[in-house]
Amino acid sequence: MSDPTRFWRRGLWISLLVLLLSLLSLAPYLTSSTEVVRMRHALLLVDSPDGGLDWTPATLPADFLLERAQPYPVFAEVVDRLGLKAMPSDWDRALAISRHLLGSSPVLSGGAIQSDLVDSYRRIVGKGEGYCGDFVRVFTALAIAAGIPVRAWAFSFDGFGGHGHIWLEIWNRQLGRWQLVDSFNNYYFVGEAGVPLSALEFRQTLREKPTSLALCILAHGLGTRSKPRRGTTTVEVSRNGPWFGETMSFPMTGRCWSARLGHSRARSNNSAALPRASPRHQDSRGAR
Repeated sequence: MSDPTRFWRRGLWISLLVLLLSLLSLAPYLTSSTEVVRMRHALLLVDSPDGGLDWTPATLPADFLLERAQPYPVFAEVVDRLGLKAMPSDWDRALAISRHLLGSSPVLSGGAIQSDLVDSYRRIVGKGEGYCGDFVRVFTALAIAAGIPVRAWAFSFDGFGGHGHIWLEIWNRQLGRWQLVDSFNNYYFVGEAGVPLSALEFRQTLREKPTSLALCILAHGLGTRSKPRRGTTTVEVSRNGPWFGETMSFPMTGRCWSARLGHSRARSNNSAALPRASPRHQDSRGAR
């Protein structure tokens, strides 16, 4: 065997060994679904540049896609049946969509549907199924059918390992501003002016003046999951990392709950971390 042949054969075996060791190094991560999700997100997520989150429908970033297809007939029919286009404002339309999704079924059981958009809608209103992602997708479809621009924010509680939440904003065309709507958890936030806040305004207020916040209910007295619980509901302000921080409680005072600060060393199951991820994957850039 000539020296060049021996050299290349040795190089091939070394390359295969390096490849095998690289694959084996991933083995510990493949045993955990959380780690697999983190690996996927590491490949897909892209940081948005600073200052690039305050765009409006009129200043849509060049690399974002806008849904231009005609709405499905089922959603166009719901828009007509609810009379959304005749309502005086986009906020009234957002409340009506929320009431429709939260109140059509007497019991809201939750749980991921993992189906197409139309089936997800039918199972939300017919059986009370669906988790936050399902509600956002269906709300988006109805909002677009009603002519309301929307975008979604997703954020993580565990380093992008699959435990997180998603909510959306509508673009209120009458006020010329984004407004946050959490149609799954049945609430929105207002500040000192009493106007529903955007996600960025909520985040800034949560950091700088949290006691000025109030949590308000989108739809009262509907499905069992949407009813306000007795006592308080809590949102964690994650100022010193995701597991430690101040806990904000919202004592019930009618339709809106005023914020109070406390201290917590561990997150409760009912708390929500301060959103830390930008809305890179907007529903307005390709809602299906």
